[in-house]
Amino acid sequence: MPYGFEFIARYSTKTKLKRGDYQVYGFGLKHNFSQYFSKVEAKNIHFSAAAIYSKEDISFDFLDINTAYGNLGINNLNGLVDTFNFQLSASKEFKRLS
Repeated sequence: MPYGFEFIARYSTKTKLKRGDYQVYGFGLKHNFSQYFSKVEAKNIHFSAAAIYSKEDISFDFLDINTAYGNLGINNLNGLVDTFNFQLSASKEFKRLS
């Protein structure tokens, strides 16, 4: 993407847990700030910031009580969780480690 931006995508297939399911998907943007500072970039030091939105779908089996009159109770709990993640990163490139 232009201007030092990167698009971030996050997706996982529905994963079966011991007593439930889990799935996450989302997207975000990351921006490289080192490009504005030539002295820092010349030393292979990188600074960036990211903003990411994710939606998690979590479900768990709960009380499953069968009687002669039918199923009594809540047999499944489902949660939809919106997550906002803001991240600052710094890194340094090394050509050779001894």
